[in-house]
Amino acid sequence: MGEHVVAALVLEPGASVDLAAVREWLHGRVSRYALPRAVHVLEELPRSQLGKVLRRRVRELLPPRHDG
Repeated sequence: MGEHVVAALVLEPGASVDLAAVREWLHGRVSRYALPRAVHVLEELPRSQLGKVLRRRVRELLPPRHDG
């Protein structure tokens, strides 16, 4: 039961994105194992009082993972 890499993004108004575009942009910037398997668009990223992204809270906002 390993972890899957996903991308949680906040888009500019009117922008759109898909998994292929994200993976293409990341190709060569991150290791192959770090390429996301899914993209999730959020209204905003939850942050602490210091402005740091609360990764655990982001995970809670994403849909549950279903292994096939």
